Amino acid sequence: MKREGLSVNETVSLAVGGDCFPNGPFYRDGRPISAQFAATLDVLARADLRFTNFETPLSDRGRPAEKLAAIRSDPALAADFGKLGFDIVTLANNHVTDYGPDALADTVEAFDRLGIAHVGAGDSIAAALQPVVLERNGLKVGFIAFTCLAAPGAPATEERPGVAAIRVHSGYEVNPLWELEEPGEPLMVTIRTRVDEDDCAVALERVRALRAEVDLLCVSVHWGYGGGADLAEYQRPLAHAVVEAGADAVLGNHVHGVQGIEIYEGAPVLYSPGTLVGKQIPFDLSELDDTMLKVVASMSPDGYVASLRFGRDGGCEVELTPTSVDENGLAIPAADEVLERIVERVVSHSEKLDTYLTLRNGTLAPTG
Repeated sequence: MKREGLSVNETVSLAVGGDCFPNGPFYRDGRPISAQFAATLDVLARADLRFTNFETPLSDRGRPAEKLAAIRSDPALAADFGKLGFDIVTLANNHVTDYGPDALADTVEAFDRLGIAHVGAGDSIAAALQPVVLERNGLKVGFIAFTCLAAPGAPATEERPGVAAIRVHSGYEVNPLWELEEPGEPLMVTIRTRVDEDDCAVALERVRALRAEVDLLCVSVHWGYGGGADLAEYQRPLAHAVVEAGADAVLGNHVHGVQGIEIYEGAPVLYSPGTLVGKQIPFDLSELDDTMLKVVASMSPDGYVASLRFGRDGGCEVELTPTSVDENGLAIPAADEVLERIVERVVSHSEKLDTYLTLRNGTLAPTG
């Protein structure tokens, strides 16, 4: 269900940043504590609209949930985040409910005070599914957000605050011959994943409904795992279904590292732009169990800022500016071997998705 073209003779551009989970101040005397971060902000500033995933609650209230890692950000850091110029954030992720409903309410209130729109979480399922429509250049741009990663009790209901969730079911397929000869070998197990049919049906219905109200539609999905470049089995079918329901762009987030992009039916699917703000390891490693140590080991500081320009003909130009988080937790432009590392990973994994990218003047763009 794709549009034929924009409703007026205008274009609009969107900059998409990686995950933000501030765990310390990143401005000093009105300037970023990393001077090179200003160059990343310049890339964001050139767009008509700016979007990111805000990963943590902004609160000092509540108690940590019982999970692998419960995180939150000092509410005083809201002022620093407000200087970045974002117009809208998604709160549909696996950490925004880490400290309970009071902390979630504080987070929503913080963004309301900053004048930054938010989607994907709220005091009920109706609030979590509520889209946001922003107008630029005479065009209505719609945003709606979901998370495929949600701890027990995190999905919003009619009576419970939380996130807009598309839950995922996992299964484990064992190679019977391999099992006989190499019992206990982890590689003989294939992990199969699929989205919950009822949750997905609700999400796609909301996407189709919003499609009818806007000129452009962006759908954020929090998905994937760890910091690897591979996709979970459910991700690509879900991305295609969202585009077929009317999305002009799928804005993925969560993974601590960059993944490939896909152009599907003319719509860009950003599987993971990595990290924009946040130190990858802000905690004492001695406090972590073996499972979390393996997760931390898979994390990468790399990311990119995606610049999307939607044209009058219904097409979309895509440009990726590679970045990497420095010791201050801020994404600075990638150079030299870091740039080569990011380019190799994004290019090779995009090719697996039948999308081919070329590096020109320090940025990646689809070929042709």
